[in-house]
Amino acid sequence: MRLKTKLVLAITALVFLIAGVVSLVYVHQLVKAAVLEAYDTNLMVADQVRYALQNALEPASRIARSIRTIPASCALWWPRRCKTIRPCRPR
Repeated sequence: MRLKTKLVLAITALVFLIAGVVSLVYVHQLVKAAVLEAYDTNLMVADQVRYALQNALEPASRIARSIRTIPASCALWWPRRCKTIRPCRPR
């Protein structure tokens, strides 16, 4: 083989090597972006579920707090006579 042919082959191999490295970096960035997007989507869904659950449980928490504040003298008749959540006074 002549020197000119060896030089052409070496330059061609170097070009292919550089193109391969650049394409690997590009694919790595694409995969990383896809994984981060999926992770961010999961975080967003988790935040929405937490917010919905918090909004659903908040009224129940208020009801439980108001039931705990019923005086002991009203505890026997309160569930039967009162139609509101707030404690009533005996009649």
